[in-house]
Amino acid sequence: MTRNTTQKKPKSTAKNLSVAAHNFVVHELASKPYQIYCELFEIIKPRQNRKILTPKTVTFDVVKDLKNEDQEIFYFFDDFTSVSLIQNRQTIVIRQLSLTDIDIKRRAWEYLLNAFLELKPINPTIYQAIKNSMPNEIAKEIFGDELTIVKVLKELGLDRYHYDYQARLQQSKKPHNLPSFADLIAEGSTK
Repeated sequence: MTRNTTQKKPKSTAKNLSVAAHNFVVHELASKPYQIYCELFEIIKPRQNRKILTPKTVTFDVVKDLKNEDQEIFYFFDDFTSVSLIQNRQTIVIRQLSLTDIDIKRRAWEYLLNAFLELKPINPTIYQAIKNSMPNEIAKEIFGDELTIVKVLKELGLDRYHYDYQARLQQSKKPHNLPSFADLIAEGSTK
């Protein structure tokens, strides 16, 4: 479905990095896809059900902050699943790339979209979040036109009723509000 439209092969160098909050951060162009991932995917796939990340498991593609010469800051823009498994002071392998802004933006949205397409069953809430936030130029690159549920369902080989059924299920779920501590005490004292 997605295609790599990077014109030239990016120059890369791999090295080890001891992760700290200040040296491995999300790229500003990938912040919206990362936010959607953290807010919506983490609910579906909690961390405790995932594997432990080891330095040999994955290599992170990053771009280096060239403005800040006194300290090394690297920006990630995809593989949000693996990023969520990193612990502070953990050593990871990074591959520094030279990418354009559009390449970074495209890779971030492609990662999020592919993670969405792997979900079983289809999730209407995540689809709406992606559709409402994905820039039109990225959607046109990926789909040849705007992002629609018809194109997503075609890509997944599903009929429309699969999406409609999941949408109805989500609409019928009502949030459960827990009573306040004061209400519980008041209720307990009246019995």
